[in-house]
Amino acid sequence: MEVKIFSFGRGAFFGGSLRTSIYMLPDDTRNVLVRIDPYNYFYIIKMPAHKFLMPVDELRKITAFLDMIRTWKEEYKCKDKILDGYGWHIEYHFDGFEYLSHGYVSYPENYREKISELQTIIEDLCLKYAPDRYDWEGREDRIKL
Repeated sequence: MEVKIFSFGRGAFFGGSLRTSIYMLPDDTRNVLVRIDPYNYFYIIKMPAHKFLMPVDELRKITAFLDMIRTWKEEYKCKDKILDGYGWHIEYHFDGFEYLSHGYVSYPENYREKISELQTIIEDLCLKYAPDRYDWEGREDRIKL
């Protein structure tokens, strides 16, 4: 059975959303399974849903990024009652490294800059390990989401 070790998602119903999940595989200690799951209500996100294998060593790029945002709170709460806003989450549990931060219409001060950095890491990994499924046209939109 696959075990989820990383999840990063953000978006809103009308603006589209994108989730990246990484799983450990039961019989493979050298690779992880990466799943990209866009939700395209208005087709803003142009990358199709897909999955691919990636060497477990590539996770160091994600943990290095998470080290830079360790000061983020676990939860950011919106003080207003907003029904269709922008939500986000980052969760990582692997090899003794634990991290969780999430919010709904509320963010850390440097959220946009840092989330763009994380999405760029994910974009580069997709391009490297699943080039046949990569959509260059939507790259900037996904990085800015």
